[in-house]
Amino acid sequence: MKVRTVLNCLSMFALVLGFFLHVNAQDVAAPLHQAQLLTLLSDGRTLLAGGFNGNHEPTADVFLTGGADAMEKLIVHLNVARAGHSATVLPDGTVLIFGGVGRDGKVVASAELFDPATNQFSILTDIIAVPRAFHTATLLTDGKILLAGGVTAGGQFSDDIQLLDWRTHSALSMQSFLMSPREGQTAILLADGGVRVSGGTDRFGRPVQLDEIFDPVSKRFRFVNSSEGADFPRTLGIAASIPDDGAAGVSLQGQIAIRFSALANVRTVTAKNLVLTGPDEQVIPASVAAAEGGRLAFVLPAAPLQPATSYVLRVKGVTDNSGQLLPDASITFETEGTPADQP
Repeated sequence: MKVRTVLNCLSMFALVLGFFLHVNAQDVAAPLHQAQLLTLLSDGRTLLAGGFNGNHEPTADVFLTGGADAMEKLIVHLNVARAGHSATVLPDGTVLIFGGVGRDGKVVASAELFDPATNQFSILTDIIAVPRAFHTATLLTDGKILLAGGVTAGGQFSDDIQLLDWRTHSALSMQSFLMSPREGQTAILLADGGVRVSGGTDRFGRPVQLDEIFDPVSKRFRFVNSSEGADFPRTLGIAASIPDDGAAGVSLQGQIAIRFSALANVRTVTAKNLVLTGPDEQVIPASVAAAEGGRLAFVLPAAPLQPATSYVLRVKGVTDNSGQLLPDASITFETEGTPADQP
């Protein structure tokens, strides 16, 4: 199936979704987006970048929700008009715009980075990953981005996956394959750290009926039934963290990640609610960001940590979207190396 054919088919799907988009008081015409392009930012706003316009063509328009559900069209645009791309919140709160198809019907090779602090887009010239469209890009607990499915140049369906390092911008092919190659699917990070891939269509345009789950430990997919691996309503808690509570030998350059058992309210995942302290309870300056709709929280120290030093990350005041409060928690760890005052 050629990319142009895929583009035309998906544009009809986007057309249906377009009727459900709200616009602001100026009654601007919002672009027609795929559902996975509605990206919840770490500050609680929702980003819509690119997608199909009313003529079923990829657009560079950008919209943001404000304090309410109304959407505001920004003056800034994507550097490259695209549709069928992914928009993934990274551990530092910025958003990676990857892949998609352009106005020429070809897969877009260049990636972009959106900074919510400035509402600006910048081209990334050093991304080393196979460009694809109508794929999914899911941030994992370790900060890697799982690129799965979609179509590549020439309209070829991609059954292999890549893991993209958000810091080095390089992706590794894991010799792991989707059980059912598909495009237009959804991917959800689960409480146990797996990624459930659902829906989409196969190379013959038929709906894919079976879901599959990616295991980040074995880096393999397996088929699942309709209920297995589903995230049923859970009490908000800390399902896992990197590093583990009580860990030793933690990298001085490492990031701290928390995976919640339920989706946290991203507006409560802030530097006031997640506080990193060192010796003598000294607060360590760090940025805090929520990702994957509130499933993940990342704490990035502003400077390298000290060697052979104990640190505590205290979590307090985080809630889910219904207001349920996460019980106060803490994660204690010790960094690698020898004390700085020793030879």
